[in-house]
Amino acid sequence: IIAVTGISLFLFLIVHLLGNITIFTGSPPGRDFNAYAHFLESFGILFTIAELGLLGFFGLHITTSLYTNLINYKSRKSRYAVSNFAGGKSKKTYASTSMVITGVVVMAFLIWHVLQFRFGPYYETIYLSVNGGEPVRDLYRLITEEFSNIWVVLGYTVALSLLSSFPDIVVYLFKSKLSHPLSNGELSF
Repeated sequence: IIAVTGISLFLFLIVHLLGNITIFTGSPPGRDFNAYAHFLESFGILFTIAELGLLGFFGLHITTSLYTNLINYKSRKSRYAVSNFAGGKSKKTYASTSMVITGVVVMAFLIWHVLQFRFGPYYETIYLSVNGGEPVRDLYRLITEEFSNIWVVLGYTVALSLLSSFPDIVVYLFKSKLSHPLSNGELSF
């Protein structure tokens, strides 16, 4: 469950970033990004259902991960006296040992991100080539206002730096499963 939801969330992130890259295209600035956002919102109830499904994936991923971490923690009666990074072929990294803490920070960031852009201030703009010249939400303006604040930029920098450690763990787990002596190279869920 953790792997399937994690890979699904990672794929969503790639699609989300590909859509958001339109912020750098178009003339006037913001037109392509606002058209993309309007396109997504035009799905109406289907867009809301997709958002709720995404929320469900996050919830399932988080609760399953925390439960697994708790079971692992309880399985050992005594803690290690020293917890160093192992040498040799060990793949123990800072990212792998701090995944729960990193996950909590990333979750806090995601809540902030959604509140900021999904439920934040509503500005409108008009482009003749978008929505038949009718007003659309001006998310470009909201983004430029938000990112003019250094604390917002620092918050995004920290959160995205932590988020960038997640794919390393996925690749390591995938490779270790394929090379495990008892797995015969097959993945099982």
